[in-house]
Amino acid sequence: MPADTSVELLTSLHTRREYSKALLHLSHEQKQLIEQDRLSDLIQLIGKKQRVIGLLNDLGQAYGGMSVWWRMTRHELSDEMRVDCERVIAQTEAILAETLACEQSGTDVLTEHRNETQRELMELGDVMQDRRDRSTRAPSSQFLDVSR
Repeated sequence: MPADTSVELLTSLHTRREYSKALLHLSHEQKQLIEQDRLSDLIQLIGKKQRVIGLLNDLGQAYGGMSVWWRMTRHELSDEMRVDCERVIAQTEAILAETLACEQSGTDVLTEHRNETQRELMELGDVMQDRRDRSTRAPSSQFLDVSR
């Protein structure tokens, strides 16, 4: 494989790793915002994440897809270049696994918030129904008995 193509592959893998690090950083920020219940700030952060995901997607589509490019060219690389690429790929995969774990944690917190809100709404609905029931009941005879 020409040296410039192998360098281009390694450079693309490094870029993918850096985008993945940025995504992990944003996922940690997102989790903090969720835990702090700062949902309005969360919208801006999600926009940033979408941009990074777009960059990762664009990079992944280059050369017919990163994984395809890697599978088609890895056997042509020098041993040293292949080891370097495999190291960067492993680092990137570890970063992405951590990102997924962070995302799942944030999802769990949001799910708990949703469930808590649903419980509170159900309780409020029960209270409102009790008040309606009391206000529409006919007064009992003890209240109408003026002799008492």
